[in-house]
Formats: sequence, structure tokens, C-alpha cells
Amino acid sequence: TGGVAAGQLERMRAFFQIVLPNAATDADLPITVLAFQNEKGLDSVVPAISLAKGNSRIVGFFSTLGDRSCIALDLDAHFPHPYSVIYHEYTHYVLRKDYWLPLWLNEGMAQYFQNTDIGNTDAAFGQPDFNEIGYLNRRMELTPLPILFKVDRNSPYYHEEDKTSVFYIESWALTHLLETADFENKTHKIADYNHRVSSGEDPVGAAQHTFGDLDALQKQLSAYLAQVGYRGMRLRMNFNIDDASFQTAAASTEAVDAIRAEILAYVGRLADSKALAQSVLQREPDNAIAHLDLGFYARFVDKDKTAARKWFDQAAELDPQNYTANYYAAVYERADPAAAASVEAHLRQCIKLQPNFAPAYNDLAD
Repeated sequence: TGGVAAGQLERMRAFFQIVLPNAATDADLPITVLAFQNEKGLDSVVPAISLAKGNSRIVGFFSTLGDRSCIALDLDAHFPHPYSVIYHEYTHYVLRKDYWLPLWLNEGMAQYFQNTDIGNTDAAFGQPDFNEIGYLNRRMELTPLPILFKVDRNSPYYHEEDKTSVFYIESWALTHLLETADFENKTHKIADYNHRVSSGEDPVGAAQHTFGDLDALQKQLSAYLAQVGYRGMRLRMNFNIDDASFQTAAASTEAVDAIRAEILAYVGRLADSKALAQSVLQREPDNAIAHLDLGFYARFVDKDKTAARKWFDQAAELDPQNYTANYYAAVYERADPAAAASVEAHLRQCIKLQPNFAPAYNDLAD
């Protein structure tokens, strides 16, 4: 139910405030969770590359959409842990500001925390999925670490069906190995590695400087995967959260479709986004998100500034509480000297709604 899912996310928020105190667990962006009943539903919003023949299907993903963050997931996906997909994607949410984080570590951290068990007084995390480990051991083919460290979102190791599972499991195993070593040895090598990469160092070079000889690390990882026992972590803390206290309400088809159109634009399925947004407006002409979706299409695809201004102005008028709509309305009104007062009003409203949104301050200063 919605209340239970909300309660799980709230528990994870409290958990991450302690485990990853520097992560983005603040509430500067509300989270929208689109939970689809089956694979077909999720496929309606996934990136086109995930639908290509021979590529591995995904069961959930995270994206940032203007004035909100979104987690989309398939409720029909079967995993040993009931909340693994939610926890996995929420980890991506709290890591969203670490845009420089190499993909192996980003996914490795999400895998590391996805099987977290949260009780009333403690949380256990870092538990392995032995089905996945068994799969990798049967293959006996690890991706060479210099390749793993360079995998990005366009890599076949991240998409092709015969490579994706290995990438995820190996990323988990390496993250687990390094996290456990840091804990046992009272070191901070993962943090040191992150600092090097965030400072612009190549991920492979940063790994060599931080972890030492990569051939030796590869052998250590193979031996680590062959072991029987894995050490998990346990954190004692109070989770005074009542699932029944969360209010839920049914969303209209139009509201959901407008968000779906927004996601489709984010993942690059622009024609699908436009068609769905237009469909929403035929059914609900005052839907602000659909106006915003079409404003982005006019801006990025048609390069039509006049149309973009019209859509953004209407979106801001329909939903004055949407900081993204206010910001882009201001951006496209700036070329009109007669709209100076409106531009300032939109920017001030944007700052009021989102005090940490730097572009609005910059434009207001100009």
C-alpha cells in the first residue's frame, strides 16, 4: 500500500542520515513514486535503449524531474527482499548530487543497501543476495577491473543482457569488499577514491592510487566471491514511524500520464512525451505538468522560443507552486522589456519555493 511504501522510504531517509550523513537526504525535492503493476507498465517510461533487442530489462530507475525526483518501479519484479527495488532506487536518490560518482560505485552502493532490513530498533545492511553470487560464481568470468571502473551509461556492460548481471553483481561485491575492509581496518579508502574522482582524476588512475595493484585487487575479489560467509553491518537506532500515519490519495489518470510524459522527455523519448502530453491536455486542458512538458519539447526539439514561452507561462499560471515553471517562464519572458515586472515576480517566486536553486538568484541579479 501507499502508506507502507511511504513508511519504508521514511525509514530509509532516517537510516541514511546516520550512515551517509553527507548524502542528499534533505527534502528539497519531493519524491514521486510510480509503482507499475507489471513489466509492460514500466516499459512505458524506460529509456529506449532498455527496450532494444538483446538488452537487459530494468525493474526500476531513478530520475530528477524539475521540481521533483521520481522513482519508477515494477511491482511484479521478484526479489528475495520485499523492498529491494525501492531501497535500491532510493539510494540513487540520496546519491543524486554526487554526479561525478563512477557508475560501478553508484550501482554498487545501491546494491549494497537494497537488502537492508529495518526493524523498530535497528537496521541490518550489506547482506548479500546469494542467488546472484551463485550466478556469478557459476560463470567464473569477472569483468576486468580497469573495464569495470570505466563503465558508463552508454556501455554495453550496462545494457546488454549477457553483461549487465555481471556488472551489477561484481559492482556489489567490490563495494562490499571495500566497505568491509574500511570498517575492519578503520580506513577510508572509498572516501579517498571518491575525493580523487570528484577532483577530476580518471577512475582507473584513482583506483590504482587508492587501492593499489589492480591485478591483486582482482584476485582478492575473486576469492571474496568464493567465500561462504559475508559480514553484514548492524546499526542500532529507533524508528518511531507509524505507516498508518501517512495519508494516501488516488491520483487521476491524467496526473499520472503527465508525469509519465515528463519522464519520457527526461529519458530522451521526446516524440512519445509530446504525444502523451497532448493527450493529457485533450482530457484535462488545465494540467500544468503537461504544459511544462510541451514547453520543454518546444524549447529543446522545435527550438521555438515563442511557443516555449506560451507553454511555460501557462504552466506557471496554472501551478504557481511549481518552481520549474516559474523559472522557465522568467527565462523566456526576459527578451520582452515589457515583461520585466513579471520576470522578477517569477524569479522571486522560484526562490521562495526553492531557496537553493542558484540559477534563479543569478538571473535576478542580472
